[in-house]
Formats: sequence, structure tokens, C-alpha cells
Amino acid sequence: IFGLTWMSVFVPLVHLVPLARDLGVDSLRAATLVSALGIAAVAGRIAMGWVSDRIGRRPVLAVGLALQSASFVGLAHATGLPALYAAALAFGFSYGTISTIFPAMVADFFGRANAGSLVGLLFGIAAPSAAVGPVAAGWIYDRHGGYELAWWLSAGINLAALALLAFARPPGRAPIDRSARAR
Repeated sequence: IFGLTWMSVFVPLVHLVPLARDLGVDSLRAATLVSALGIAAVAGRIAMGWVSDRIGRRPVLAVGLALQSASFVGLAHATGLPALYAAALAFGFSYGTISTIFPAMVADFFGRANAGSLVGLLFGIAAPSAAVGPVAAGWIYDRHGGYELAWWLSAGINLAALALLAFARPPGRAPIDRSARAR
């Protein structure tokens, strides 16, 4: 799930400003989109971390993945600055949500004793997939003259991660051998 969602997570961070420039937005205003995305990411981390402590990680992660998919669809349809801001804010909020919930889910699934090692491994594995997304989006832009296909693929990747979430379960506990205890 994490590897899939991170495949597309850096696409907006790298290509949002060039997209805005292609739509005729001046450089300064285009750069403010990344600031808006960052502010929304902080809000997503704080708000949805709190919410996940109350209703659970899985539903919050599902909302984050769905919102991230929707933000990519918004980017695919954006024709001006207002739509770009809306998509950047939605993406930032979902990115903040997802990046906060994954470490907490690892602790929930595998326990706190191993959470640091596992989260480190998870981010180490996800990093190469995160590098693929922006390069692929650039390749798509060079071949097709626009980012639409990259945004749609990013949305689809996040929907695939959402589908996998439905099957994610904590590992089972080893059965207790009660006969050994009786001896």
C-alpha cells in the first residue's frame, strides 16, 4: 500500500509548478501552490492523526487515499489557478494524512517494540518507488505534451492502494501451546 501510494506522492511536488506555468500562471503564483500544499499537509497530519486515534487508522487511511486520488483527478482537470489551489490543498491534506497514518499503522500491526525498525525499512523501500513517479510523469509530459495521463495514472495507483487496504490485516499471533505450560 505504502509503496504504491508513494510512487505518485512526489509527482505534484515536482510537477505542480511546471503544470501551473503551462496553464499561464506566473512563476511567483505558481510557487505559492507548493506552499499551500505544505500548509495543508501540516493540517492533515495534525487533524487526521487525532481523528485516527479516535476512530482507527484504517478508515482514516482510506479517506486519505481516496482524497489523494481525487486530488490527482482535480489536477488532470485543472485549467487555472483556483482549480490548482483546490487540488494542491486536497493533495497536501491527503499527503499529510497518509504520511502520518502509515507509521501508526505499522505500530498497530506489529507492535511498538519493532515500529522504528519497520518504519525505517518501509520508508527505505518506498523511496525508490517515490523516485519513479516524477521521472515517469516527466517522460509522459515529454511524449504527450501534457501531464493529464500522469495525473490519471497517479489517481489509479492510489485507488489500487485503497483496494489493497481492504485486504490488509495484522499478522496472526502464534498459537499458545497450553500443554507445555501444564508441565
